[in-house]
Amino acid sequence: MNQLSSMTPALLHASDWITPLLLFGLMAVTTMLRHGNEASEGAAWVARMFFGLAVVLAGGVMLVGPMLIELAAWGAARLTLRVDELSSLLLLVVSFLGVVVMRHAADRLEGHAMQARFSRRLVATLTGVVVLVMSSHWLMFIELAVVTSLSLHLLLKLYRKREAFGISERDARCQAA
Repeated sequence: MNQLSSMTPALLHASDWITPLLLFGLMAVTTMLRHGNEASEGAAWVARMFFGLAVVLAGGVMLVGPMLIELAAWGAARLTLRVDELSSLLLLVVSFLGVVVMRHAADRLEGHAMQARFSRRLVATLTGVVVLVMSSHWLMFIELAVVTSLSLHLLLKLYRKREAFGISERDARCQAA
């Protein structure tokens, strides 16, 4: 019985986490409103903040054990995020990849007309995956999977008129020089 009670996740109320969550939301929204290189830099900051959050949550799981972060409750219905060993590991991997992709995209797309749009879509996709990894209910998981797939689809279809096997405009300029 004692071992079973130690496996029960600790419940953290949103009041404990509301300030950092609002900060993350504010950073993501301000990133969406920027243009050009500023949008790319803001997206890189959001990715770094997700990675920092992943490190903090992984440390919390190692120290305290699995956690449920309750964001809202309406009677028996609760909106919670579950952070356990697997989700914290996935969160670390996803957020690290987000940092790498954001940094590479900022360098590769510098000065490009689609830089801000790409950065916005990449932040939306990364946010969807991060919350998907921590979802605690199957309905929440399905909804976030749909949102993540749609945002990833928009990200991948950014260049609609690109030839399938042609070289990109930037590569053509580099080869001409």
